[in-house]
Amino acid sequence: MADTDLRDAGLDSLGTVELLGRLEARYDIRFVDEALSRETFGTAGTLWAAVARLAAGVGSGDLEGVA
Repeated sequence: MADTDLRDAGLDSLGTVELLGRLEARYDIRFVDEALSRETFGTAGTLWAAVARLAAGVGSGDLEGVA
């Protein structure tokens, strides 16, 4: 399930924006520009990795390779 492609599962651009807002509100995080990529939102696993790193307070420069 972590490697399921979110676009194949039905996540479109509007859904991505809505999901982004909900994740930021729920986990009290802010997605930095570097994390707003197709790769970050590619699979549930890559998205969760980005959320976990942001929630842990990892700096934006350390987000490379999250996706």
